[in-house]
Amino acid sequence: MKKLLLISALFSILTGCTITSQRLQDGAYFVDAMDTKRPLAGLYLEVMVTKDEGSTFEVLAFTHTNEHGYFEFDERYGDCFDCWEHVYVYSDAEYTDTIGDFTYAFQDNLWAPLVLHTDTFSLEHPVWIIPRIADMGAVSADKLDIVFSHFDPIGSSTTQSYIQPIVNAMTFPGVQMNMDLGFQHWLNFGSSDLAQGRLYEAGKEVGWGYFTVTDYHATSPGDSLYVDFVLND
Repeated sequence: MKKLLLISALFSILTGCTITSQRLQDGAYFVDAMDTKRPLAGLYLEVMVTKDEGSTFEVLAFTHTNEHGYFEFDERYGDCFDCWEHVYVYSDAEYTDTIGDFTYAFQDNLWAPLVLHTDTFSLEHPVWIIPRIADMGAVSADKLDIVFSHFDPIGSSTTQSYIQPIVNAMTFPGVQMNMDLGFQHWLNFGSSDLAQGRLYEAGKEVGWGYFTVTDYHATSPGDSLYVDFVLND
């Protein structure tokens, strides 16, 4: 029994720090745009951490991009089993202009350091999101509702409806979105679902699914990204 208690106590000591702490360990480059790739030196990055579900934030660390536009964080913060962080990016340490923000993300498990899933960020820019039917199975439909999520289309409603025969490989009018820093990171590791689609036949819903970015690549202003609809089984 004493041996079991000793082993349990030792395990708690060894794992306690891991369970109640989190680490950021990664870096990336900043450029003005992906087509020119001019480095953005001197940007000011600040990591803010909350331990009370967003009621208050505190500065964990800060850094600047170097002459190559590169920055890196290697930081650990404790008592943070149920907390989160944001990295805010400014033109300089005086907060003259806000460039944007992003968060680090898990790699392969809950206990690994949080990392970045992109190696280069560019300034926020507009892109076109073009819905496309990839696979609607054997479903026959005469109406499609597209509800864009995660972003508000520029100059368009978040819901678009099309009343016509809906078939595979059909594309629909694109909408514009701002490709900010958070999206540049999330589209590299997240679900990439940017819209939900619902199919109808004679007024009855016959299926639904998600429109997902399946061919994401780093974009420049005015580029297009297809979001492909796949019927949910």
